[in-house]
Order: sequence, then C-alpha cells, then structure tokens
Amino acid sequence: MNQCELLSDKIPMVRHGTVQWTADEAAHLAACPDCRLEWDLVMAGAALGDAATHGLDPDLMAQAVTRRLVADRRRRRWIRSGWGLGLAVAASLLLFVWPGREPMPEPGPVGVTATMELPMAELEGLEPEVLEEILAGLGDGESEAGTLEAPGFSDLAPTDLEQLLQTMEG
Repeated sequence: MNQCELLSDKIPMVRHGTVQWTADEAAHLAACPDCRLEWDLVMAGAALGDAATHGLDPDLMAQAVTRRLVADRRRRRWIRSGWGLGLAVAASLLLFVWPGREPMPEPGPVGVTATMELPMAELEGLEPEVLEEILAGLGDGESEAGTLEAPGFSDLAPTDLEQLLQTMEG
C-alpha cells in the first residue's frame, strides 16, 4: 500500500477524533494535492452534516420517526385487510348474483308477419313481367281474391295450437 491509500483509509478516523495524523502523514497531506482534495471533501461533508443537525432535538426526531413508522404499518395493514375484505365481498356477490348459466331469452310477441316467403314451384318459371302483373292484380283491391287476411289463433287446429303452446312454454 502506498502513502495515499493509507491516508485515504485513515481520513474518516481522524475526522471522528479516534486517531491523529503522524508527522509523516501530515507532511504527505500538505504536499499531495489528491490527498488534500479528499481531506477537504470529507471535512466539507462533515460540516454540512453538522449544520443540518445543529438545531434538531434528538427526542423529537425519534418521536417523529416512530409516529411515521406506526402510521405506515397501519396503512399497510389496512391495505392488506381492505383488499382481502374487498375480494371476499366480490366473491360472495358473484356466488349469490351469478346464476351460473346464460338466462333464457324472453319470448317475443307471437304474431304473423305481413310478408312471408313461400316457395311456389308454379311461379318459378314465370318471367319477371308476368310476376309483376300478378302482384299488381293482388294489390289493386278491386278483386276479392287479391285481399289476404293474416291468420289468427282461431284458424289453428287444436294440435297446432297445442304445439304452439308447448313451444312457447319451452
């Protein structure tokens, strides 16, 4: 180890007053700019630390730190218990509210739509002009054959009505 390394290791102890410089170390410190810079840096840091703690009451500082630690411990405990309680409430709500399967859709109104597509083999081979004439004849209202009435429940056979009721009931 060279003299600079020995002084560097001894600087903190000299600052705290546990050891003293020897004559050779003091001469080296006065002559070496690197060691002198390190000594000045340690002394400046110590002066800042002393100035920062000069007006502080150690008892008040200890009480403030203790209060902060207790408050932090309570906050962490509340967060842990709050999450656990929240998860328990959510799970119980899920068990009581969720039915476990998709709900059945509400049955819609029963009725007959005005337009129905009925496959009629006799009309398939006709030209579009002929079909338009037939449609025009149905909708002119002059002939009684052209008016269509929507079927009602009274038009259903008893077996058809029974089948419709079973379908609606599911």
